[in-house]
Amino acid sequence: MALVDIELLSGDYVFSHFYDWAIASIKLSILGLYYRIFSTVVFRRVVIGTAVFISLWLAAMEIGLGLECIPIESVWDADVEGACINLVAFSYFTNITNLITDIWVFLLPLPIIFGLHISRRRKFEIAGIFAIGLL
Repeated sequence: MALVDIELLSGDYVFSHFYDWAIASIKLSILGLYYRIFSTVVFRRVVIGTAVFISLWLAAMEIGLGLECIPIESVWDADVEGACINLVAFSYFTNITNLITDIWVFLLPLPIIFGLHISRRRKFEIAGIFAIGLL
């Protein structure tokens, strides 16, 4: 296999770990913001539960990526034989769970926002500000 191919494939392998950490870090920072803004006990418990789920998701992704092929060199070197997981299914699982948690984190503060005693227009404006994070 060409040196360039090996560098690209090993780069993909390393980048996928950074990608998962970035996704989880962003969601956890948004949850930290929610925890500080909203003081309802039940809401804070839901935020903590969501943060635990996202942390467990990150651990599962890291374990899955770390063990995607055994030996690991077979990820980027076709000359090394190894047993690999189904990367297409793993990618679907990663993307679907990422999308679900994105939507969940976006929807989380909406019941509190729409329960505020302010005009309907203001409620939608505040919800819109929180929706910017979904983009």
